[in-house]
Amino acid sequence: MFNETELASRWKISVRTLQDWRRRKTGPRFVKLQGWAVRYPLQAVIDFEEQSLRVVS
Repeated sequence: MFNETELASRWKISVRTLQDWRRRKTGPRFVKLQGWAVRYPLQAVIDFEEQSLRVVS
């Protein structure tokens, strides 16, 4: 699982962008732990990357 900072670094985007995507429900699937900690499961990240590549190509 990735936290916000790790995923933002992987994709070279800001944490704020990930937060905006969550709010708009347009980004990868995520889970909330203990009501505040956000994590992105590895498979959700891979699925989102593959989907994004299909849209671009």
